[in-house]
Amino acid sequence: MKNLESVLIVDDEADIREAIVLSNRLTHRSFKEAANGQEALELLKAETFDAIICDVTMPKISGIELLKLTRELGITTPFVFISGHAEEDVFAQIDNKGSVKFIEKTSIRQLPQVVTELIENHQLQKSMR
Repeated sequence: MKNLESVLIVDDEADIREAIVLSNRLTHRSFKEAANGQEALELLKAETFDAIICDVTMPKISGIELLKLTRELGITTPFVFISGHAEEDVFAQIDNKGSVKFIEKTSIRQLPQVVTELIENHQLQKSMR
């Protein structure tokens, strides 16, 4: 039997975190939640995740800053950034960070497929190293 893929959901809005879990309920994944980037960073230091679904704008540590910090720590877990609206400057900040996708919160239904593709691509890249 295949192990459950573990996903960390990082968003300061509890209802968004719940919606993400519900949109993924038919997948074989386990979920942990963090209400901000600081909580997420602590979880990432203690546990390994297959993917991170992360809001862009949050208190304490933004999603972009969380990505930078995880990469500095050598954590290469793929990120899916979610935001209430697409902003060109956000795309520029996450460009070339590796294993990163961006979707709008209105497209949460696409998350299961996006997460699956990111995890598969990340696993393929790791196996080629």
